[in-house]
Amino acid sequence: MSDQTITNAALAETFAQESGEVWLLFVTVEHPALTDGPLYLVRNTVDVTRTVAGQPVTYTGAQFEYVPPEQREENVSVGRIRVPNVHRDIVNGLRLLKNRDPARVTLEWTLASAPDTPQQHPLELDLDQVSYDAEWVEGRLTAGGLNAAYPELNFDNANFPGIYPG
Repeated sequence: MSDQTITNAALAETFAQESGEVWLLFVTVEHPALTDGPLYLVRNTVDVTRTVAGQPVTYTGAQFEYVPPEQREENVSVGRIRVPNVHRDIVNGLRLLKNRDPARVTLEWTLASAPDTPQQHPLELDLDQVSYDAEWVEGRLTAGGLNAAYPELNFDNANFPGIYPG
C-alpha cells in the first residue's frame, strides 16, 4: 500500500451519497497463552477468509463492540473491546488472557469487497484487564508501553545490590 492513509476506492465509497459497500474491522489477538495460535475476529455476521502472510486465514464473524482510545493530552487514553460470550473458541481463548501479561491486538479496516486490502495502516494495541460474565468477555486496549512505570525499575537494594549502604 502507498503512503496514503486510505485508498481512493474507500474514499469514494465513504463520500458517496449512497453506498452498498460495507466496512469490516478485522482483529487479531496474539499471546503465548493462546497455544492454538492467534484469535482471528471480524466484525461481521459471517466468517471472512483473507490472506495473511501469503496464507488464507478465516476470521470468525462476531458482533463485538470496539471503543477506540480517545485522543487526549492530559493522561493515557484507554479503549475497550467487548465480545459476546457465545462462541466457545473465542471465549475460551480470551478467558486464557485473564490475569496475564497484555496480549497484542492488531486492528485492520477493509472494505468487504476487498478484504485483503487494508484501508489504513494496522493499529496495534495491548489488551489487558480481561474480564467476563455470562454475556460478555471484555478487556482494556492501550497503546503499548504507555502504561508502563517510568523508570522501569526501582533503584533499591533488591534490584541493585549495594546501591544504598546498610
